[in-house]
Amino acid sequence: MADTFLWVAIGAGLLFAFWKLERKNVGGFIDFVKNPKPWADAFNRQQKRAEELIRDCENWDDEKVAGLVRWYLLEVESSDNVGAERQVLHHLGERTHAPALEILKDRDRYAQLVTPTGEGLFSPQAPFNRACLLLRSMDGEAVDVIAPFLSDESDDIRKDAATLMGTFGTKEIIPHIRKALNDNDEYVRSYALTGLKDALARGRLAEDCSSELFDDVRSLIENDCKTDRAAEVLLQMDQAKAAEFFLSPAIFSTAFSGLADVMKTAADERLPVPRERLLVLIQELEVSDLEYPRNRALGQALRLLGQNRQPGDRERLEAGKYHKEKYVRQGAAAGLLELENLVDFRDRLMETEKEHGRDALSTNQKYYHSMFFCDAEICNGGYAQYFVNAFSDHWRDALAGYEVMGFEKKLKSFREAIACFGPDGPSEDRDRRQKQLSKLICKNENVFAPFEKTYYDKTESFEVLAAQFVVSLPESFA
Repeated sequence: MADTFLWVAIGAGLLFAFWKLERKNVGGFIDFVKNPKPWADAFNRQQKRAEELIRDCENWDDEKVAGLVRWYLLEVESSDNVGAERQVLHHLGERTHAPALEILKDRDRYAQLVTPTGEGLFSPQAPFNRACLLLRSMDGEAVDVIAPFLSDESDDIRKDAATLMGTFGTKEIIPHIRKALNDNDEYVRSYALTGLKDALARGRLAEDCSSELFDDVRSLIENDCKTDRAAEVLLQMDQAKAAEFFLSPAIFSTAFSGLADVMKTAADERLPVPRERLLVLIQELEVSDLEYPRNRALGQALRLLGQNRQPGDRERLEAGKYHKEKYVRQGAAAGLLELENLVDFRDRLMETEKEHGRDALSTNQKYYHSMFFCDAEICNGGYAQYFVNAFSDHWRDALAGYEVMGFEKKLKSFREAIACFGPDGPSEDRDRRQKQLSKLICKNENVFAPFEKTYYDKTESFEVLAAQFVVSLPESFA
């Protein structure tokens, strides 16, 4: 759940980047903070245009749809430069598939299709990469069209081909996904797993795929190649076989470098792990050199120990909260939440707030809720991102939360950032606060930098102190 809501904050950052690409004259994030109006105007213009086009496209014939697809694939530099048209293409959905496939089938165009025309957010983008964005909801009839791209010399082409091939989920993908899983580029292998994971999540991976590809995915784990994603896929392919493999002597061992990833997957999926074996493993890890990734493995082992819900393990988990290694502290805190059957407290809290509003939360719940989003925003984009967004309407509850939960460095940092706005702190009205923030950033773009350095100090963990707070007040979070 933490990952889900962290993406709320990350999404804000990506939106800013998208606007930058969509309206290059607008500028970057700091320019937005200094003067939000051009960004808002650009976004509103784009949305208005998209809404008009979406209404119009309901009456388009197939040739007009094909024309838009050809333009999108062959004439634009990047999908990030065509926000309104991209929304229209998404709305058209399956109607874009046939014209996109026709273009990909044209072998005379191959060089053009794989040659980058511009930059996406994370990598160069060629017409083929844009086509993959249109085809992800397709079934397996495109397998033969996509297969040749798995042999391209560019890993950026092979990555998207591998992802798309995996999402198809039909038995015809088996030889092609097997090829991708054995690619010499680790990211291509990872993207193939992402495609399989998507097919599994949507219930469209054929049984033949699971049985035929199980050993290929298992080999990635044995060779410690993208162990985290491979473990997730393996467990969803066949839980019984995967569990037996995870608990085998070669894998459930301090000597296996991918142990932490396997154990995290087991914990995420609540796979039962015998307590006796966990205790032996924990003892072996505690006396070993706790360099990464063994420190992370110990943290996950403590989390799994908590899932056994044995009161006798409380002392070990309590002690783990004070371990010198961050991963161990976090795992012990998660284990305590598991022990107290409070692991889903955040889901319940967020659902209550969504259905009944913030006033339905208790005082302690408001503290946690405000702090959670405060921490996510600051860790993702700093204080400027936090104060420019709506979550900081409740900065007073976040401040109170930092105080009652026993934070020191983060509390000091937060107080110093608040003091930049004057004796009354930032306004709780977003528009007024944005104007205050604009003045601060225009005067000094790095006004918050010294405080952020303190906030990011790794010796003080949000997860640990927040979990300790929740466990101490089970009546507030049950």
